[in-house]
Amino acid sequence: EVEAISNIQTLIKNKGGTLENITEEELKLKEKQINDLIASIERRKKLLANENYVAKAPAELVEKERETLKSEEEELALLQK
Repeated sequence: EVEAISNIQTLIKNKGGTLENITEEELKLKEKQINDLIASIERRKKLLANENYVAKAPAELVEKERETLKSEEEELALLQK
């Protein structure tokens, strides 16, 4: 793993890039992922809080939404560390 990171750093330097540019780009991607997850989580929570939806939608669909919500919340927690 350390060797792979070293190889990537060498490759970046050879291409004229800087580690700071890569890190900044990665941070932008991470921020976008976090914002997208937050929007999705809010949408799912709102959907699942709607009693009419929960009562009328097929049980499998409601359960899938709950599972997806839980998964997204876990992913968000990991990204925010």
